[in-house]
Order: sequence, then C-alpha cells, then structure tokens
Amino acid sequence: MLVNFTTGDIVLVKYSFGIHPSYVVYDNGYRDVVVCLITSTRRDDPEEIEIPQGEGNIKHTSYIRTHKIATIPKNLVGSAIIGKVSEQFARKVGLTMAAWLKLPLL
Repeated sequence: MLVNFTTGDIVLVKYSFGIHPSYVVYDNGYRDVVVCLITSTRRDDPEEIEIPQGEGNIKHTSYIRTHKIATIPKNLVGSAIIGKVSEQFARKVGLTMAAWLKLPLL
C-alpha cells in the first residue's frame, strides 16, 4: 500500500544522484507525488526558499529549490515523513512557486 502525503511534508526521495530530502508540493492520492528538491547548498536563486533549521524537522539550514520540481512514483519516496513545515511556511512556498510560474492567484 502506498502512503499518501500532504503539501508541506518533508520526505526522503531516492534520486539517481542519491537520497535527498524533498518538499511535497502535491499528492493526488494515486501512484505519483510532486516534490521540490531540498539542498543544504545556497545558490542565491530567486526561486529558492531558505528553510531554517528545525522547520519541518530539518537538521541544518537548507533551501527548497522551488524550480526543481519532479513528479515521481511514490515507490521512490521513503514511507516515513521526516517532518512537516508550518502552514505559514507552506503558504510562502506556494506563493513563491505561483509567482515564478506566473500563475494567477484565485
């Protein structure tokens, strides 16, 4: 049975370059989940959001790379949710993504 995730969950994802934390953007309840990569390396991209140590159970200050979006099969995601960001932080991520994607806010 596949785990269902919610926006703001922090999960570990098995990418081709290793296992890394990722931010869950969307889960439609089926076999795939949409995530953004989290990295500890700051790149000063306008699309990245600093996630402070402790937010979402992150051990070190890290960065959500909101322009590094992947739709991946859930079997590449570990079954454990390692953390969850606050609603306020999740809203900040959503607004940042909407801005650079040029999505209208309803």
